[in-house]
Amino acid sequence: MKYERDVPAADVPAELVCGFVDDLYHPKSKVFLNAFTEHELKSLAELYGMVCIASNAFSKMGCRSVAEVQKVAEWRSVMAFAKDLAVELKGNG
Repeated sequence: MKYERDVPAADVPAELVCGFVDDLYHPKSKVFLNAFTEHELKSLAELYGMVCIASNAFSKMGCRSVAEVQKVAEWRSVMAFAKDLAVELKGNG
C-alpha cells in the first residue's frame, strides 16, 4: 500500500486498531451512548472485543503490513462483522 511505502516506520496494524479502539469507541461518553440504540451499542461492544482479539493475533503473528493483517482469520471476522454492522447503522441513521 502507498501509505506503508511512504511511511515505513508506521505500525499499520496498530494504527488500524487504535483508529477504532482509541479514536472512535467511547462507551463511557454520554454523546456516544446517546448516538446509538441499545442493540447498536451491544454490537459496537462486540466489535470492540473482536478488534482486541485480532490485535492480539497480529502481535502473536508479528504482522507489520495490511497484507499480513488480511491473512489473519480474526481480522477477516472483524471485517465481516463490521461490514454487516455498517449496513445496519446506515439503515438506522
